[in-house]
Amino acid sequence: MRVADLSAVPSKALALRSQATWSKGHWAVSGSVRYRDAENDSLDTSTWEREAVGAGVNLWVGIRSDVHFTAGLDTVRQETETKMCVPVMDG
Repeated sequence: MRVADLSAVPSKALALRSQATWSKGHWAVSGSVRYRDAENDSLDTSTWEREAVGAGVNLWVGIRSDVHFTAGLDTVRQETETKMCVPVMDG
């Protein structure tokens, strides 16, 4: 018998993203930052929160008109917290 209504879908979420590119001649550098905060507190016996922050940088170089080089680095830090209440004796 199912006692609780559990979900992985957030009831509230906030997402922000920003990106910028700077170029000069035959090369360009791009950077991006992402932030997401989500939670679901409308469940029966549990709540959960998730916060994620990501950042990245990319480099593009046009060595010749027919040769291009691209490199990038991305990182993400995510923290998830779940509070669960399990009934030990019911009845």
